[in-house]
Amino acid sequence: MITSTLRVLVIAAATTCASGAALAQTPPGFPADPEQRLLEQIDLLRREEGATAEELIEPLRALALQYQEAGDHALALVALQEARQVMRVNRGLSSASIDDALLLHQQILSEKALGHNERVWNLQQDLVPIARKHLDDLRMLPVLLEIVGDRKEVLNEYSTTDFVKLPPGVFVPCVPGPEGIRNGRVVALDARNCPFGSRRTVLARMKAEIRTHNAEAIEVILRHRDYASAELRDLERQSLELSPAGAYFGCSTGPIDRFLESELVGSCMDPLVAGVGGWISLMRLVFYEVRSGAPAVARANAFAELADWYLQIAYADSRRHIDTQIDDLARTLYERALEQGVESIAPIFAPELPVTLPAYLPNPLASTESPRHIDVAFGITRYGVPERIEIVGRSETATRTEEANLLRAIKHATFRPRTVGGELAEVAPVVVRYYLSAAPPSFSNPPTSPVSTR
Repeated sequence: MITSTLRVLVIAAATTCASGAALAQTPPGFPADPEQRLLEQIDLLRREEGATAEELIEPLRALALQYQEAGDHALALVALQEARQVMRVNRGLSSASIDDALLLHQQILSEKALGHNERVWNLQQDLVPIARKHLDDLRMLPVLLEIVGDRKEVLNEYSTTDFVKLPPGVFVPCVPGPEGIRNGRVVALDARNCPFGSRRTVLARMKAEIRTHNAEAIEVILRHRDYASAELRDLERQSLELSPAGAYFGCSTGPIDRFLESELVGSCMDPLVAGVGGWISLMRLVFYEVRSGAPAVARANAFAELADWYLQIAYADSRRHIDTQIDDLARTLYERALEQGVESIAPIFAPELPVTLPAYLPNPLASTESPRHIDVAFGITRYGVPERIEIVGRSETATRTEEANLLRAIKHATFRPRTVGGELAEVAPVVVRYYLSAAPPSFSNPPTSPVSTR
């Protein structure tokens, strides 16, 4: 499928190319069919300007788009390869221009449609360094998002499929050591040919690459100051799922309001400097909601999620000893959430199902209604710790083992503090009905990265 963004970019380029006379002033008698018209225009340019005239680049790219939309990717590749050859003749073998990046991106789409996965990987290795030189150009956003989408798709297939069931054509970076990088390019092999024991390496490299390209895509949006962008928030949240803890603490100590009045690009919070995931993504999410004038509920939720991160860090040791200084930071941020003037804070601080941390991951207490259930009552303290956990009801078929599993899971979870009467409560009582399935609930471990107490 050819994205609407790509179509707009190609048509715009074709209609404003350098040889306006050849395209804008179509001689009488040219066919109305877009494909035939482009072919005639290209032929005219070749006869009048030569086979390597730079003016050929844009009509060749537009012709390739016509072929792509018709599903003829083999012909599209012929047109794109000719366009790239003309560009190399006129601008050098490695122009690293926006036009070069757009042609590569378009070629990758056809290579992908034809199932040339190794070719796709190698072309993307050519594309990434060019895109990085033009992060101030909004046209690099769909390029980077396409690569992120490809990597996520491969990561999901590789991580969820038994090795013996992996289909051919799943290319992953599994070559160990310095041999995995050749001429600055990451080497990939068909996953079925990867050396034994490389699974952990592949997963780590793929996740790191996704985080890197997420950061670059975020940078493109930030350079255009589109703080209201939904895509910006999606990229940060995807990064949170890949790296919940994070480990960046490079900014100097200072009040959060000073940060919210600053600029991100070029600062210690810049995604190209600080990366993505964990604390840094949560802090930037607060920035986006405040600077874009988002609704009060959105601002409150961003402050609450940042506070959640500090609350988990405060209990980073296995014996759940509280770091009071970090907890004070969490408490301050929860108060900021309450100060946003939300008419109803119930969805954030007093939902029927208590919020488990981290809140951006699925709540393990959420369950699908069934005849089998266990009712459990407990209190949630201001520190997010459950106390006085007890079973208060159960279906006849619930087993003692299932009860024990549920009690154990709740005991080791951290919850968002709750409000009573509009204020954070020292202890808030809750009752949860957990519907039973084959698997007991499991809770994410709290982050264990170092802590900055600014």
